[in-house]
Amino acid sequence: IDEAITAYHTAISINPALPSTHNNIGNLFMQLGQNDQAIQSYRRAITLDANSAQSHTNLGNALQVVGAFDKALASYQRALSIDPYFLKAHSDVGTLFFKLNKINEAIVMLEIAFSIKSDDPYITDSIGLAYYLIDDFLLMVMTILRLLRSAFSI
Repeated sequence: IDEAITAYHTAISINPALPSTHNNIGNLFMQLGQNDQAIQSYRRAITLDANSAQSHTNLGNALQVVGAFDKALASYQRALSIDPYFLKAHSDVGTLFFKLNKINEAIVMLEIAFSIKSDDPYITDSIGLAYYLIDDFLLMVMTILRLLRSAFSI
C-alpha cells in the first residue's frame, strides 16, 4: 500500500486537479486506518468534482468511522442527490442506521438498495437481519426466500 500511496502522490504532483487520484489515495488511507488523511483526500476530490457520488459516499464512510455520524449522513445524502440509484450510498446509509440503532430507517434504505440490485447477498442478508432485530420473523423468512430465489434463479 505504501508504494501505491507514493505513486498517487507522484500523480498528484503531476496533475493535482484530477479528482479520482485524490479519491483513490483516500481509499488507501482508509485501508491503513489513516482516517483524517482519508477525509482530507475525499474533501479535496469533492472540491475538484462536487458531483462525484463516489467521493461523497467515501467521505461519508470515513466520517462514519471517526464517529461523525451527522456529517456522514449528510455526505451520503449529497451522494444520493447526485445519483439516486447509487447502490453503495444506499447500502452505506443502511449500515449507518444500523449503527445508530435506527433499524426501520435501515430497512428503508436497504430495500431501496435491493430494488437497485436484487442479487446482492450482503443487502438481502442485512435486510433479513434488520427484520430479525425488530422481531418481524415473517418478513425475515420472506427476505431469506428472496435471497434463495435470487441465488438459485427459482
